[in-house]
Amino acid sequence: MIANVLRLTVWEWHKLRRRRITWLLLAIAIVIAQLCLWSLYIAYQTDFLGEANQLTQSYAPKDGEEGGGSEFSVTMSCADMREGRIPSEVNELPESQRQEVLADFERFFTEDCAQLEEARETLRKNFTLPGSIGGILSIVQSVAVILTIVLAASTLGSEYGWGTLRTVLVRGVGRWQYLASKTIALMLMVVAGLLIMCLTVAVGSLVTTLLVANANDGLGATIELSEWTVTAAMFGKTLYGLVPYLIAALFLGVLTSSTYASISIALVYYVGELVIVPMLSTLFDWFRNVKQYVLGPSIQNWLDNPPLIQIGASSGSDLQNPDVLQAFLVLLAYIIIFGAATFWLFQRRDITGAKGQ
Repeated sequence: MIANVLRLTVWEWHKLRRRRITWLLLAIAIVIAQLCLWSLYIAYQTDFLGEANQLTQSYAPKDGEEGGGSEFSVTMSCADMREGRIPSEVNELPESQRQEVLADFERFFTEDCAQLEEARETLRKNFTLPGSIGGILSIVQSVAVILTIVLAASTLGSEYGWGTLRTVLVRGVGRWQYLASKTIALMLMVVAGLLIMCLTVAVGSLVTTLLVANANDGLGATIELSEWTVTAAMFGKTLYGLVPYLIAALFLGVLTSSTYASISIALVYYVGELVIVPMLSTLFDWFRNVKQYVLGPSIQNWLDNPPLIQIGASSGSDLQNPDVLQAFLVLLAYIIIFGAATFWLFQRRDITGAKGQ
């Protein structure tokens, strides 16, 4: 039986490769990932921090001091402080005021500039290897969910619509073997799609890394093995977070026997969840405990990462975190429940001829 499932899986894999929608969804994922990558690079190069990267001090000379009574401002940026560029106006101030202004700029440099530089370094790591891969996966996770839903629902729904499902089953292919092979092929396709997207991100990251290095006279940070470990963990987390939606889309495909209906229901639920869950959490305190068992929030707890990952943070076992362990078990429960329901319904439902999408 296992050999039969594997043979059917290879067959389903080739069918998926020949479908135009598979390549269209992959192209969308690659384009969005590249847009995110280059947006981060542009934000870094154009100093996204803007005025937060500088401090302006106003000075009004007292009566009797040199300079009369005119007031003027002195502006220093973090780059000026780092390179020791002091505006000429500061040297023209009376000694007491000059020391006061310099002390304020020094506090700005040691406190605010340090945080700004840390933010810029975090941003840089999210468009250079290996942080770019984990960072982009975190950013495009929502898009990946939508693409996975469309791929899974359209793959099974189209079989009902075209009437090919009945033709295949009439030839003696077991129902559970057929559905198992289709599920495995879809999961492998999602893995392949994520890998291809990550490879394109890696290529783009090599370019941005070279551009940043040239702009900074050979900027280069040592990449440790732990950073690649964090990236690999993020890839695995993202993949696991997509599986419940893939299985749910298959369930809806069997339930509705339609591509459009299954995609619509899945997407309406996904978007509605993003709106309704935060609203109910705000209105009702008791719902804050309930939402830990809702699919979307559970995936966010499982990923347990901000939009931009700070590579180099603690990389201890995620399963030591009770919240992450709970999210893992909740997602596993969704996978088992939707999977069992899909196979049960597929085994018992009559398969009719072509009925359209």
